[in-house]
Amino acid sequence: HCQNFKPFKEFIMIKYDTPYIILRDTDRNMVGKTVYRASGCDYGCASDDSRMTGIPHVSMTLDENGGYPFFTMSEYDLKEIQ
Repeated sequence: HCQNFKPFKEFIMIKYDTPYIILRDTDRNMVGKTVYRASGCDYGCASDDSRMTGIPHVSMTLDENGGYPFFTMSEYDLKEIQ
């Protein structure tokens, strides 16, 4: 039942309680905004996007405490702010 599954070549660990900057965004016009890892349930959205695109996705939020609302982003479009 998972015959077509292909694992991702590389995962970037998106950490909780760490700010990230959006490097590229085509849908929401949010390039340059600071986002955080969503800490609540994302109802499988990031997992679905990852499977559908073949690119690792993660749920992010504008709330620095990780609260709702959230949206999914490609891990490759995020850069940790240090």
